[in-house]
Amino acid sequence: MLLAHYTKVTSDQYQHFDMEKPMTKTEFQSLLATLLSRDEEIKSIKLVRLQLGLSTTEAKSFIEKASNSNN
Repeated sequence: MLLAHYTKVTSDQYQHFDMEKPMTKTEFQSLLATLLSRDEEIKSIKLVRLQLGLSTTEAKSFIEKASNSNN
């Protein structure tokens, strides 16, 4: 329900997230966890870049650290 504000269902199988909308910390963490659980690394990097203002390299490093801490 938390992500409902950022989700558009385009078909039964696919959901698209509006990553450019300002998010709270909780919303950001929830969406990032969802993307990482789906192994959507590129979308995760894009989310981090847009929400945290990091470069691509910094965002990729952030995602790698987040993925490693979950394992």
